[in-house]
Amino acid sequence: MHKKGKTLTVAALIFSGLGFGKASAEPAPRQITIIVDGGYSPNRIDVKEGEPVTLVFERREHGPSTAEVVFPGLDIRRALPPKQRVAIAIPALKAGEYEWKCGMNMVSGTIAVSRGG
Repeated sequence: MHKKGKTLTVAALIFSGLGFGKASAEPAPRQITIIVDGGYSPNRIDVKEGEPVTLVFERREHGPSTAEVVFPGLDIRRALPPKQRVAIAIPALKAGEYEWKCGMNMVSGTIAVSRGG
């Protein structure tokens, strides 16, 4: 039984040396909370090119105009129930500006992506 334990330990060392079991080289997405209450706060998010982010929308109002959020250029549309947090993973983007808006096109925000460097 003692020998079996050594075998497992050696196997674990071999696999870890080959890259198995190591953490991914990709950084975890940065999480940004956006309060929805008569508008978006903040309504501008600055990120670097290639940086994945998760936007967490926290809707604090009950009005119909902010019942959903739409990212036209990213083909993302999500319902935002009142008093709930909704996380939306935004993929790594190329430099430029990406708008989001409410379902009624009354309030909007922007993700501004700058070139890294």
